[in-house]
Amino acid sequence: MNAKQNPLWSVLLPFGTALVSMVLGAGVGAGITYLVVAPGPVPPPTVTEVAALCAPDLAAKQAEVDEATDEVARLGTEVNLREVRVAELEAEMARRADRGRAVARELDQARAELARVREELAVAVVEQTRLAAELDVTVARLAETEIQLTEQTRLTGLAEDDALTNRWFRFVNDAQLEICEKGGRKKLGKCRETVTAKVGNDRVRSDFEACVRSGAATPHVAERERDAGLPRFARAIDDADRVTEGWFVAFCDPSLPEADGPAFGSVAPPVGSIAAGVLALGLDD
Repeated sequence: MNAKQNPLWSVLLPFGTALVSMVLGAGVGAGITYLVVAPGPVPPPTVTEVAALCAPDLAAKQAEVDEATDEVARLGTEVNLREVRVAELEAEMARRADRGRAVARELDQARAELARVREELAVAVVEQTRLAAELDVTVARLAETEIQLTEQTRLTGLAEDDALTNRWFRFVNDAQLEICEKGGRKKLGKCRETVTAKVGNDRVRSDFEACVRSGAATPHVAERERDAGLPRFARAIDDADRVTEGWFVAFCDPSLPEADGPAFGSVAPPVGSIAAGVLALGLDD
């Protein structure tokens, strides 16, 4: 049960500490990199996924604690039995002086066995205490990791909303540049106001965000060729207005579901490295 009896445990313990440092460092580093450099959010593993990854290791540690507890109980019972036997032999020595020498030898042997079992019991108690403390540390670190992942998930969601908002305003600005021709300040100003009112409304924005979240091509404005029909999934801006006549917004297939992974061009971290780092929580002392 202890590290001396299990060489493999002694080898794994140092790596556990290193793996915990790596996964926590990777998490913080990924968050900072995402906020400063990455073009889009990096979704962290969920608390449920982390708990599932850690469940086998926590169960194994709980089994070790239970085994140590059973061993302490067994040795405690043996100590009680041997104490009773020593007391019986001492009483018999007092009653039967003629068997004193044989009883003395048996008594010495019984006392030696009692001392040995008491030593084993002391060792077992220490091992049980160590394993229980180690389990508590592992559970505490798992809880801390879950808190950090929850916060990272929240920050990722905020960053994704910011990225989507930036792309929306860039779309509206590009639409102004595409539709409004060069001219005087007054003419350009009125044109841009018109374009903003036509393409910057809630309906267009909702369809725009749906396309971006699905991972499909980003919607854009384009001018329809003479006598040509609208492309599939496109919607005319407003042919009744001279400013936007002939212009349309090319949307994506509205039936596309929202993408499971990052929809903003970011690259998610390898799942294997996250799993290895999280499982390392259970090996650190």
